[in-house]
Amino acid sequence: MGDGDNGHVCRICEQTFSKGHQTVTFCKVLVDLKALEKQCVEIELNLRDSFNAFCFKCRHISMSVPSGVDVDAQLCYLRSQVECFNQLQAYGLILDED
Repeated sequence: MGDGDNGHVCRICEQTFSKGHQTVTFCKVLVDLKALEKQCVEIELNLRDSFNAFCFKCRHISMSVPSGVDVDAQLCYLRSQVECFNQLQAYGLILDED
């Protein structure tokens, strides 16, 4: 799988979704690529969680992905992060501030 122990990088700089749309794989169907992309953008826009990070390279606030792995592994990681966020929200552990 490469050297994925090197940390995380910006999903935008990595072009995770644009690369993901190039070919169809079982993984991409399983993670529901189009829905995942929409969910990531929604999480990134609310700016109230720790799933987002500022990228000093492209200057976007986005979800990060593991470095040194292929696109499928990055997409699986994003899917797990979205599911984790949704569970935290469902259990009332993420509070909206007025």
